[in-house]
Amino acid sequence: MNNAWPTFFGRFTGDEELYSILYTEWIEYQVVCFDPSKNKPLGYGFVVPIHYDGNLDKLPDGWNNAILQALDDYSSKKNPTALNGMAIIVDPDAQKQGISLEIIKKITDICRQHNFHSFIVNVRPILKHQYPLIPLEKYAHWTIPTGEPFDPWIRTHVRAGGEIAHVSSDAVVIKGTIDQWQTWTGLSFQDSGEYIVKGALVPITIDLENNIGIYREPNIWIIHTINPNSTSS
Repeated sequence: MNNAWPTFFGRFTGDEELYSILYTEWIEYQVVCFDPSKNKPLGYGFVVPIHYDGNLDKLPDGWNNAILQALDDYSSKKNPTALNGMAIIVDPDAQKQGISLEIIKKITDICRQHNFHSFIVNVRPILKHQYPLIPLEKYAHWTIPTGEPFDPWIRTHVRAGGEIAHVSSDAVVIKGTIDQWQTWTGLSFQDSGEYIVKGALVPITIDLENNIGIYREPNIWIIHTINPNSTSS
């Protein structure tokens, strides 16, 4: 499976603790799409249980903070009420076969089995990097002729029953020295200002005087409200 994120995305806060719990205490929530004829997995759905009261204003600011909240909820023994999407990954050779949609549907079924009211996802739109100067608040509502969302990943979630909630402006924040950013991007930063870099959804900000570069990535919260009386088909 290839990495769907840019090379400058490092390890997120709390991942050592996360992976020690993900495959033990939270294994029942994870999804694997397996092809027995090829004896290999085609896709994965990684999620974390979270206590969320349904108030859109109380959604965590981004997926990293959602994971940290899930870990905190676990430590404090707070009962989860929703699943939060961490990553859905599909084998490149199995793309465009509807596997990601099936994984989303399976996750909503798991929510239903545990009486969770929502599957919440901080979505990173997969084509936004091609339009880094367009505000995500506008891009999120771009459409194709059918009226469906323009971005394929947003569109997949909407087809599965998800609804766009709002943009989280600082879903991912990455800071580094100028040398680090030049190593990560292969670019030369000889003036302060904003730069468009490969894979980034928005420009990065370079401050030569203070020897720092900052990337603040917005993502979109999409909410799948669970109907307890139905199952995904």
